[in-house]
Amino acid sequence: MQVGPGFEHSSEHDFAVTRLGTLYEYRYHGYTVSPQLHVDYHFGHGSSVVAGLALGFDF
Repeated sequence: MQVGPGFEHSSEHDFAVTRLGTLYEYRYHGYTVSPQLHVDYHFGHGSSVVAGLALGFDF
């Protein structure tokens, strides 16, 4: 589970963001794959759902 504050900046607007999300890290022979799903709450604007996939390796 993840929770974190943030700030979003673009040419049109600046505003605070809170991200709530979840991920699970699968390990395979020193490598990792992490599917992720997050909801970004944009204060004063619409919220976003973000899906991602992180790839990594152990060291």
